[in-house]
Amino acid sequence: MGKFSPLFFAGAVLAGLAGAAHAADLLPPPPALPAAPAVAPMSMGGDSGWYIRGDLGVAVSNTTTWTGPAATPPAGFATVLDGFNQEYLTGDAFADVGAGYQFNSWLRADVTAELHGSQSGNGVTTQLFNSTTTPCVVGGTTGSCQYYQDHFNGEVHTQALMLNAYADVGTWYGISPYVGAGVGIARHTTDGFLDNGANVAAGTGLTTGGGVTGGPSAVVLYNPVSAATNYSFAWALMAGLSFDVTQNLKMDIGYRYIDMGKAKTGADNCLCGVTYPGFAIAAHEHDVRVGLRWLLAGDYPPPPPPAPIVSRY
Repeated sequence: MGKFSPLFFAGAVLAGLAGAAHAADLLPPPPALPAAPAVAPMSMGGDSGWYIRGDLGVAVSNTTTWTGPAATPPAGFATVLDGFNQEYLTGDAFADVGAGYQFNSWLRADVTAELHGSQSGNGVTTQLFNSTTTPCVVGGTTGSCQYYQDHFNGEVHTQALMLNAYADVGTWYGISPYVGAGVGIARHTTDGFLDNGANVAAGTGLTTGGGVTGGPSAVVLYNPVSAATNYSFAWALMAGLSFDVTQNLKMDIGYRYIDMGKAKTGADNCLCGVTYPGFAIAAHEHDVRVGLRWLLAGDYPPPPPPAPIVSRY
C-alpha cells in the first residue's frame, strides 16, 4: 500500500495542473452593460428661446377711404356735394423678416420689418355748389350752380415695423392654433398722382340725371400732385396655425387684419395757376401669410447617446 502513495500523489498533482491549464484557456464573462439613460420625449410646444422668422403674404381684400379738406364754396353759393365718392386701392403682396422670443409653451413675441408692393390708387371727388339766391333745381332750366369733378391716379408704397405678440392655444398632433395682435409704425410714400378734372363754372340748370348743363366749362388734364412721405400708427389682429416641421423649424399659416393708417399726398398743382391741398388715403387689409420660424436655442432635450460598442467574446 505504501509504494502506491507516491504514484497516487503524482497523479493528483498532474490532474490538478491539467485542470488549471484548461481553466486558464477560458476568459471571464463580459461585464453587464449599463442601462441606457432615460430620454425625455421631444417637446415641440413647450420649448423656449430665441427664434428668427420670415413670411410672404398677399392682401386678399383691401378697403380704403380717401379724404381731403373741405372746399370753400364761392361767395353766394352753398355746398351740396363735396368729397370723394369713388375710391379704389389695389391689393398688394408683401414680405417680412423678424426675430422673437418664445417665453413658454403658449406665449411668444417678435418684431418684424415688412415691405409692401406698390399699390395703384384711383379716386374721384365731386363738388357741387348751388346759388343761395337763384339755385339750380332738378329738372329746371334756370338758376346758378357750379360743378367740379376730379379723377386722381397714382401709386402708394408702404413699409412697416411691427411689434407682435401671440398666444398658442394648444398643440394637437404637432399643430398649434394661435391668436395674436400687433402694433407698430408704417411709412408711406405717394408718387405719380395726376389730377384730371372737368368743371362747369356757372351752370344754368340741372337735368333729371343730376348733371350740370350749360354755362362755360373747362377740362383740366394732368395736373401733377406732389410726391410726399409720412408716418402713421399701424395695428393688426392675427389668427392661424403652426406646424412642426422639425424640432427647431415651424411653419405658420395665418390670417391678418391690418390697419396701416393714412398715406398722404402733396399739394395738387393745378395748371390753372391755383394750388390745392392734397388728400389722405387710408388702407385696411385682410391678409393671408405663410412663413417659417427657426428656433435658435432653448430647453430642447439632448439627443440620445450612441449605443456602446460591444466586442465579441
